[in-house]
Amino acid sequence: MYSKTLRNISKIIYNCTQHSKDFGPDAEELYHPQNPLNFFNGRSTLYESQLFNRVRNYYILITAFGGYVTYFSAKKLYNFQNRSFIGILFYLGILGITFRSMRNVQTQYQRLLIQIDLLQCGRKVLIQCPNIYGLTSSKEIDIATISRPKDVYEKTVQKMEYVFPIIMDMQLQYLHRNPDFIVNKELLPAVMNAKYIKVD
Repeated sequence: MYSKTLRNISKIIYNCTQHSKDFGPDAEELYHPQNPLNFFNGRSTLYESQLFNRVRNYYILITAFGGYVTYFSAKKLYNFQNRSFIGILFYLGILGITFRSMRNVQTQYQRLLIQIDLLQCGRKVLIQCPNIYGLTSSKEIDIATISRPKDVYEKTVQKMEYVFPIIMDMQLQYLHRNPDFIVNKELLPAVMNAKYIKVD
C-alpha cells in the first residue's frame, strides 16, 4: 500500500511538471486553491523532509573519512623520496579519487530540498537546503522559474529511485519521493507546475 501511494504521489508531481514552462503566459496563470491557506509568519509549508539529521550525519561521516584519506595520502607523498614511481602514482590516484568523490557528495548533499514554504505573495517559495557547515541555507525562488530537467529526463528519473529532480531558478534540486513529506498535496503539484497561487 505504501509503495502504491508513493507511486501515485510521484506520478502526480511528474504529470504536473511534464507540462511546466519556464516563461510565457502559462507561468502567469493563477492556481485557485480549493482549501483555505494557512500562513504562519508569512509562510505556508508545502513540503518538509524528515531526513535532514540522517543525511547530515552521513555527510559528516563521509567528510571525516575523506579528510583522513586525504591526510594519509598527503603524508605519504610528503616523503616522496622514499616512494617508488608507482607508489607516487598510487597515492596521487587516491587523492584524485577522494577529491572527486568528496566534491560529488558535497554537490548532491546541497541539492537536497529540506523544506518548501509558500510565501504570502503567492508568487515565490522559500526553499531550505543543507550547506557544507551542517546547517541549512534559505533562498527565495520565483515560482515561474520552476521546471523539470529537459536533458535525458526520463532516464534520469529512472536512475533516481528516491528523489525527484526539479529545476529551481536554473539550479538542479532534489525532492524526496516520500509522500509523507508532502504537507500540502494540493498546492505542491501546482507550484511544481510553475503556477502562481492565488492567496486573496
